Amino acid sequence: MNIRAIIKNAFISGCFFISGVIVSILAESSIRSFIRVTYKFATNNRIYFVGKDFHLFASYYYYLGFGLSITLFYLAVNHLYWKKKIIHGVVFIVVFIGAIFLVSAIDSNLKLISCTMCDDGTMPVRFNWINYDGITILSLALSSIPCLIFFFKRRKNNHTAPD
Repeated sequence: MNIRAIIKNAFISGCFFISGVIVSILAESSIRSFIRVTYKFATNNRIYFVGKDFHLFASYYYYLGFGLSITLFYLAVNHLYWKKKIIHGVVFIVVFIGAIFLVSAIDSNLKLISCTMCDDGTMPVRFNWINYDGITILSLALSSIPCLIFFFKRRKNNHTAPD
């Protein structure tokens, strides 16, 4: 690989990182509301939200997680045909949404189980008591696992042992 290809790949990776950060900014409120809906759904509406939903910015790790996961996805599917790229993209998104649902459901039920002052099994939760960034980052990490497996499997198959 020559220096021009390395510079080109680094520039494109940087562009994908920036686009991942932009996607994280645009999708933040939707992801937060999906997590809240999952909290209610997973506990049969035994968790209800009180107070005001006042939120300015997510943590730096939230933005960094989106940027790195989109960059990792680009690097994993860089040399594939469009059909395979679309298939891997759909898998990435489905695993991400499924992981958000699964992690939120587990966390909501754990919060409900640990509640000692609940009336009739219902629990009031303030909007900011939920670790939205942690749930999202963990879901991004889980959705990046198929990309990592594919990336390392492809590298192993392309690497030939010297004679």
